[in-house]
Amino acid sequence: MEPVATCPPDVVERYRRAAVEWRTGEVPPIEVALWLTKPAGQVRGTWREPAEAADRLGGQRAS
Repeated sequence: MEPVATCPPDVVERYRRAAVEWRTGEVPPIEVALWLTKPAGQVRGTWREPAEAADRLGGQRAS
């Protein structure tokens, strides 16, 4: 979620940096669909079963 106009400047700056860095970093996106915008080099695996993929994503979010 983008910061609103009433957010402190440091929050806005932190959001801007994170918005740029997450595409090439190891941090998973907040929305699963945003994985599609990451570079192909960020792919760490594929799963045939949705439950396996969900387990992996859940593990990343818990870390």
